[in-house]
Amino acid sequence: MHGVFTSAIGPLPDGRVYPQILAVGEKITCATLDNDNFSIDSYGSSGAAALVSGTAALLYQAVPSLTPLEVKALILHTAADVTAGDPNAGGYGFMCSLTAVQAAQAGEHSDFLLPAGQEARFSIAGVAGETLSATFVSGRNATNLDESNDVDLDLRSPAGLVVWSSNGAIQNVDQIEYTFGETGGFTLAARIKAAFGSTPTRVAQAGLNQTPTLATDPDVGQPGPIANFADPVQVLNDDSPMGHFYIKGVGLAQATSVRLGGQSVNFTYQAPGRIRVQVPAGFPTGVHLAEVLGPLGSSGVFVEVGVGLPKFGITPINFVSTVWWGLESNPGEPYFVVLSPSSSPTQLPGIVDLGIGNGGLLLFTVATGVLPTSGIASGQIGGGGALPLGTLLHFQAAVFDLTTFTLIPSGVSSTLNSTFS
Repeated sequence: MHGVFTSAIGPLPDGRVYPQILAVGEKITCATLDNDNFSIDSYGSSGAAALVSGTAALLYQAVPSLTPLEVKALILHTAADVTAGDPNAGGYGFMCSLTAVQAAQAGEHSDFLLPAGQEARFSIAGVAGETLSATFVSGRNATNLDESNDVDLDLRSPAGLVVWSSNGAIQNVDQIEYTFGETGGFTLAARIKAAFGSTPTRVAQAGLNQTPTLATDPDVGQPGPIANFADPVQVLNDDSPMGHFYIKGVGLAQATSVRLGGQSVNFTYQAPGRIRVQVPAGFPTGVHLAEVLGPLGSSGVFVEVGVGLPKFGITPINFVSTVWWGLESNPGEPYFVVLSPSSSPTQLPGIVDLGIGNGGLLLFTVATGVLPTSGIASGQIGGGGALPLGTLLHFQAAVFDLTTFTLIPSGVSSTLNSTFS
């Protein structure tokens, strides 16, 4: 699809893909009783939204047993690729209503509950040179920012090697497009981290004509499948202001050690394709090579190590919505979170200066406390019209040494987003 002009460009403030789907918004012929032709050309997002909802209705008409997640998965999976324009405006593609209905009628979909610590397995008959394509959509039943996306996919070869994995941290849509390099029985697994609690997650897929079987996640309590580290690893964040950083790549469940600047460092396997690397106290700042070593090889990525001050998120929000906040630093450290509707936010050099630089406007204290063992705190404040619509909010989070009233040097990472409701 070329030459597409869109009415919205993402991503959302928290990094999620938006818009997710494109539909025609120009010269849409609609029925009317106001002229002799009994029709009128409609334009804009109002017409495009009607096409999407109409496609959903056609899907329900074709297969009444579809769940809402299956409908979404089918629409996203059958969308045509958008190859031109801003990649942040194309979402998952341009809606193809007929293709979506045909996929639904062919049974290329399923809906299932995925408990924490388990995985849903799909048996795939791979043929060398052919392409596997599927789309997975999970329900957003998260209770905090750290659970914004908890489902990951990996594809295992006939020999049990992980040849592909998804590493999303915030999306609730995962797509695989993989060309088989050999013929044989592959396994596509969807799984959820055990750390996300006991509530099962609702997941739907489109592209596979089968219902999965549930099994214990092989990475829970024991090593996962061995991979060959053929693909380069990547760093998820380009600096380490809070004393650690994340690396993603294929086969990281089998990582045996990690070296940073030639020095062995502690690391934790967190999810399919993702590990957390701890930066030792006093480690020299600057760019260093992070090397991941496994049974069959190694891979490396350059990481900037440094000490950072608090990060300030600044975003206009509709304050009738729910505002989420999140911060991360070292376990056991006290933290203080405020929201300030101001044009020049307080820079938080210390507690005594919190009232300076906010233009005389009110500082809203959101939360105080001590970081738990995870080092992560998050929460929300409700709406209700406390501030005018579109107010520019400065999110300010800091971790303090309360004995000296100064910032703890490790710094803090902070996020802010709003969920309209």
